[in-house]
Amino acid sequence: MTLEVRGAERQVPFDDRSEQQVLGSLLIDRDAIFKVADLLRADDFYIPRNRLIYDAARALLERRERIDPLTIQVELARREELDRAGGVAYLRAITETVPTAVEIERHAHVVRDRAILRRLLGAATAIAADAYDEPTDIPLALDRAEQRLFALRDESLNAQLRHITAALQTNYEHLTDRMERPFEVSGIPSGFREIDYYTEGFTTGDLIVVASRPSVGKTSLALAMAFEMAKRGHPALLFSLEMDAKQIVSRFLALNSRMDLLALRTGNIIDTEAAEALRGLPILIDDTGTPLDHSREDRGHHRRLHPAHPHRRGRREPGAGDRDDHAQSQVARARARRGRHRPVAALACRG
Repeated sequence: MTLEVRGAERQVPFDDRSEQQVLGSLLIDRDAIFKVADLLRADDFYIPRNRLIYDAARALLERRERIDPLTIQVELARREELDRAGGVAYLRAITETVPTAVEIERHAHVVRDRAILRRLLGAATAIAADAYDEPTDIPLALDRAEQRLFALRDESLNAQLRHITAALQTNYEHLTDRMERPFEVSGIPSGFREIDYYTEGFTTGDLIVVASRPSVGKTSLALAMAFEMAKRGHPALLFSLEMDAKQIVSRFLALNSRMDLLALRTGNIIDTEAAEALRGLPILIDDTGTPLDHSREDRGHHRRLHPAHPHRRGRREPGAGDRDDHAQSQVARARARRGRHRPVAALACRG
């Protein structure tokens, strides 16, 4: 059965006035370009003539030339685009409509937001097209849809260049806070004083790798950290390629009850208080991954939750060394990039 939905025609999101305000500010204030150069790109402008004018201004900036109505006119004429950009009359008109460049940043954000909405419509159209094609691999189709949407989110969250003054102010506030509370860690406490002494807790956006020889306690350490973080109210999401959820829960029970793990496994001891205490902790477990498809599942869970998540690497199959190492390194790099813009501290065990 085919379902066809038709709605009324709606206008594409854009704001011609804000676009003109940005361009007019650039023409009357030669330093205004530095306020928006890292925020706007040419295709953020919906009106074609506005896009041509801004692209010409960016070209002048790259050549370190002055930006004013005359230089923009010369640059557009050199490109044979002056007529398509509205000519001298349009340049004069947008210059006269802007009395001051003081609000260029506000109008630039409006232009940027409308551009993101248009890209969102494009992503929605592509997702709808994929769905109408009735793909056989549904998980792959869902992953592609997520990639399109979250690529827009990552794009909107990308850090812009900032003057050192802003960074100095942030750093000063951080140091002041540390002086007022010298005995508190600035990041997420691991639950181990010795580790927190050297790390100041786990800072969001970091990827921490715990590496050592096999069977020396990396998993136990990671689970203990997750347990301590969860007790302090920090959500923990565990991806396990080695143990299933039952084994992980058994270790958590042993940590919480301080009883022998073997006794808990064999049923010689049943600690209902430890189980009840674990019930309310913000801990999620994913034990379904494999080294090669883990990245896709990780991306999906990572997008829906923003925890500090210890990750346990699985054992390698014979002959899979280089392929597995490459897959794991890709997962680690992807986590590090995503963590830069999300309140996440990632802990990976290696070895």
